[in-house]
Amino acid sequence: MNNGPLPFSKAWLGCQRCGLCKDRLYVVLGHGNHNADVMIVGEGPGPEEDESGEPFVGRSGVLLNEFLDRIGWPRDTVFLDNVVACWPHKEEENGKHTTRKPTSAEIKACQWRLWETIYRVDPMIIVALGPSALSGLTGVGTAISKARGEMYMMQVPGFYKKINYPVFPTFHPAFLLRKPNMSSLENLKKSSPVYQFWEDLVYARTIYEHMKTRYRGGK
Repeated sequence: MNNGPLPFSKAWLGCQRCGLCKDRLYVVLGHGNHNADVMIVGEGPGPEEDESGEPFVGRSGVLLNEFLDRIGWPRDTVFLDNVVACWPHKEEENGKHTTRKPTSAEIKACQWRLWETIYRVDPMIIVALGPSALSGLTGVGTAISKARGEMYMMQVPGFYKKINYPVFPTFHPAFLLRKPNMSSLENLKKSSPVYQFWEDLVYARTIYEHMKTRYRGGK
């Protein structure tokens, strides 16, 4: 099983296509199983990812890993990426830097990297974490609370052939960290974003299983 960044993406390590390059530590490339059926795409790396160079290694990543294990998609079986590969942050009045949403220009600057990553991994489905991920993948600009529970389509253009990929939007784990602990999932109200995150993953998993049976004979 090939794991880690895709070989082609290392050409982006010196990228200067947007202002995020000015004070980053690392370009955080997509990472995971190169033959994954499932691709998880977030909005952008945070400070822990900027220091390590690997996506989803901070608190959000720990929470995501727990949910992925529960749904039967261990981290080493999926491919993880973000719509921007460098940490989008802002400086507060106290001098500290905090994570912000990537701008549309920053997402556009990183788009070809993400498109080629998707094309080379060629997943069966993509899970979009957060509104910036959904917008960057599909062009749909709406709140996740309204978009979740639906399946959207994205098209990877400009390569050998155009391929459509189903995209399932849900909340970003960073949003869930401000909500009740996921360990008591069974006791949460169905209106809870944590419970809804779980529902979205179950929905994506159900569609994936149908697709796998139909197109790959269940293998």
